[in-house]
Amino acid sequence: MIERKRIKVSEIFFIIFLLLVLGLFLLIAWRYNVLCDISKQNNLTLNKTNYYYYSKNNETIMEYWKKENIAKLNMKQVNTNRDVTFWRDGNTGEEYTFYNMTMEYTEDGGMFSSRPTSLTTSYDNFNKFLLALNPTVFIWTKEYDGKDCYDVKVGEQEEIIEKETGLLLSTKFEDNERKLSYSFDTVTDEDVKMPDISQYTLQGDKAKETF
Repeated sequence: MIERKRIKVSEIFFIIFLLLVLGLFLLIAWRYNVLCDISKQNNLTLNKTNYYYYSKNNETIMEYWKKENIAKLNMKQVNTNRDVTFWRDGNTGEEYTFYNMTMEYTEDGGMFSSRPTSLTTSYDNFNKFLLALNPTVFIWTKEYDGKDCYDVKVGEQEEIIEKETGLLLSTKFEDNERKLSYSFDTVTDEDVKMPDISQYTLQGDKAKETF
């Protein structure tokens, strides 16, 4: 009788163990699918040819305009006069960087990736799987600014991503939060117009103004 009870108890523990393993597997699969879906929706949204975004944190304000193959990115430091504009024409390959504080420019461009950087969209599928396995990564859903979103926390960094579009709406590291907003099909030719180069001086070999 005692032996039978021991068998039943061991069976119960085995069933509980299997349920825990299954639950863990389903959680990892859900997290991986969420990360893949975010990237998919983000690519679909930002593959459009006409959009604008604005972002701001404690240190920097960024504005980006894209219309067809012409793009312009402006970066300003909040507490200084640093102001740099990157301009690129994908049709001709022309690229310029305009340093608006010193009124100088360079012809080597320098515009980095125009898309808002995000942990959830920058990883390939294998690294997304590793992220889904990571016990220090937390993913849940929440409403943010009236939108259904995913809240992804990796260590000290937290990102809020809109479910429908995959767009990064907020990223926070410690006390520094960067908020982003977007608009589509609103960018005009004037918005992406290259700054008047005649008002700038070509920068020489001296150290470039850094941002």
